[in-house]
Amino acid sequence: MHEASGRTVVRLEQGVSWRHPTQQRGRRRGKGVALLCGLLLAAASFASDGTASDRDDDGTTDAATRLTEGFYVVRSGDTLEGLAQRYLGDTQRWRELWRLNGDIENPHRLQPGQRLRILVQRLPDDAALLAERSNRVENKMVPLPWTDAARGDVLRWRDSLRTFEESSAALRFGDDTQLIVNEESLIFLDPRGPERRRRGEDGAADSRSAGKEADIIEIVVGQADLVAQRPTATGAVDDSIELVLGDTVARPQAGADGALETRARRPESGGAKLMVYSGSGAVESAGAVVEVPQGMGTAVEDGAAPSPPEELLQAPSLGAPAAGAALATPRPRFTWATLDGAAEYVVEVCSDPECAQLVARVEELSDASWRPETKLPVAALHWRVTARSASGLDGYPSPARALTVTSDAEDTTPPTAAIVVQGPHLAPRQGLNQRWILSPDSTLVAELDDPGPGASGIAGRTLRLDEAEVTDDRWREPSPGPHDAALTVRDAAGLETEVVLAIFVDDEPPILRWGVETNESTRRPVAAASGDLGDLATLPGRSELWIDDPHSWLPWRRQRWQVQRDPRQLVLRPLRPLRAVISSGETATEVELGPERGLWVLAEDVGTEEIRLFDHALELRRAGSTGSRSGELTIAIEAGDAVGNRSTGRLRIETRGAP
Repeated sequence: MHEASGRTVVRLEQGVSWRHPTQQRGRRRGKGVALLCGLLLAAASFASDGTASDRDDDGTTDAATRLTEGFYVVRSGDTLEGLAQRYLGDTQRWRELWRLNGDIENPHRLQPGQRLRILVQRLPDDAALLAERSNRVENKMVPLPWTDAARGDVLRWRDSLRTFEESSAALRFGDDTQLIVNEESLIFLDPRGPERRRRGEDGAADSRSAGKEADIIEIVVGQADLVAQRPTATGAVDDSIELVLGDTVARPQAGADGALETRARRPESGGAKLMVYSGSGAVESAGAVVEVPQGMGTAVEDGAAPSPPEELLQAPSLGAPAAGAALATPRPRFTWATLDGAAEYVVEVCSDPECAQLVARVEELSDASWRPETKLPVAALHWRVTARSASGLDGYPSPARALTVTSDAEDTTPPTAAIVVQGPHLAPRQGLNQRWILSPDSTLVAELDDPGPGASGIAGRTLRLDEAEVTDDRWREPSPGPHDAALTVRDAAGLETEVVLAIFVDDEPPILRWGVETNESTRRPVAAASGDLGDLATLPGRSELWIDDPHSWLPWRRQRWQVQRDPRQLVLRPLRPLRAVISSGETATEVELGPERGLWVLAEDVGTEEIRLFDHALELRRAGSTGSRSGELTIAIEAGDAVGNRSTGRLRIETRGAP
């Protein structure tokens, strides 16, 4: 990297202190000098740990006074003096490096390929520090072959780094720029450009750099995020970085606020994808250059010009687990809200909010949920989701959400769920009602539990009415009519249980009907009874009723009626034929009644889908006393259903004599 005025030196997430070695060396000037050096080095080590004297207000330490211990592979021509100048800024500090490497006999003669422990206080333009790594990461530090990478490795130009499945690495440069390398990626660091590196040529800068010497990072395959936040006094940053992806060259540029965040991806199938989250960028391919502003991206096919910039998708809204959740399961289910325009989703679980330390990653998810196939570690973690468009461009990643996995025991028992009806109701009865009959005053209550060994706890629930998700209030008190009330409960392990309750909310009172029996013994309604009740006298199940006959002068001539009733109907039959006028409200109807042709009153309550059983009472009273010659009988009726709905009716029967 090229240093520019106003740039800060490399700032590390966490300082690494170093200690003065205890072993004695042969080339020392005396115990006093050794003791003095030890005190000075101890003071330097104390300062490097971030004491109050050099700690900033935000809790970080001043990068200019902090030492980081790293690892360096000796190249041809390297000396301890040169390394001290490059990484400590002072050739006189070579003895500090010598003390860290007790196997060096002659500090002035280093062998290429030696791996040294060094102190890094500054990074030169042609170096990068492996600040973070996760799982399997390898680097090739010339002249060594591919070896396991270690945190603190110092890479130089022409070195390379590769990550494997569910692995990642973060390289930090001298101007505090970070390159976060995703899983299954291969990158090269070489300022001369990949074409000349492959041809082994030297000379002027690559023509694709437009005559400008640039730091070139080649992404052979995979994905990397270039991130920087370098506020400057002038509000501008001189960026000279090129990302090379096959035949495509991308030149990211920080914004006026110094922020730069660019994602570049080189799929195995070829081509390139560039997404600009902060700052801007220019993409060149096939002789064409496309400017990509912030919040947009472009896709490039090999040998073709870049596509016009496309707006990036916004970050998906995260669902479960909730922020800061402590999960007693190593395989929780992750959920998020679907996003219009998303063709697929990418989920990442990391040890850090920046996802430089990858734990698990999955692509090509079409549904807005995912459960890991393998166990996550018992640790504090972070997760985020990115929506990907049909063109293959990544939208903005969601802000990383923290969670903690507290147990390695896997939950294999689904949660339990039940829908309980509180208030007046009628349970289903075979042949009568297939649904639960509820009063408008009844409520539904969801009962949840997560039993069994390794229980991970309830993570969420979903309430639905007739397959549509509804709020708690609407679900608890459904509207009148038939419904299918559903409850789905999920535990933190992603196991689900669903229960459905078929209900009918009945807010209609029973209907009272009356009619006259026919010779076929069928009852056909004539009119509906209505009216006020007044005082009631309960009828027996089967009885006889006597009233005076107003059409006879003989005092012993009285009308005799047979009365029959059951829980749903009442039948009145005169033992002698007669004519009668039956009044219900303002309606009057003349009928003929007799021993085989009685008057019936029926209470009905027929729902939308099925007839239901109801409890009701039919009651009767006579107008006047037993000796009255009014010839009038009044029937007052009250009917109630099983969930508390009530209706009343009133019939007046005036006899007219024999037909």
